Amino acid sequence: MSQRSVYLAVTHVTRLAKGIHSNKKGVSTDPDNWETLENMVITDNVNKRLMTMATVVIDLLNGKVIKNRFADQHSDAETFRSYVDRYQADIGAALKKWGTQDPENYKKLKGLAGPTTGASDDETDSD
Repeated sequence: MSQRSVYLAVTHVTRLAKGIHSNKKGVSTDPDNWETLENMVITDNVNKRLMTMATVVIDLLNGKVIKNRFADQHSDAETFRSYVDRYQADIGAALKKWGTQDPENYKKLKGLAGPTTGASDDETDSD
């Protein structure tokens, strides 16, 4: 059985801002002339192209940062927390959908949830 997981992949594309024309002198050296677009995808299939293009790839089920192009500015822990917090609703919906696609996926998600609430059999009341 192959090891399956769910990944959050983020790509960033930097381009000239709207209304800025590249034929003017000094355009490329002014940071105000550029904008960065962020695209996010949640997938259970990380291929070579995605790994090449992505700025950040996070293994959501194992809680690991697989790729971090911001490593010189932010630790993996900071990067993980930032993106998981930012895309929390999308991650929740994607994990729910992924869990319903295959019984093995559901078992894996259920294992991540931890023990169910309630008293365990070996607990005793202390008086």
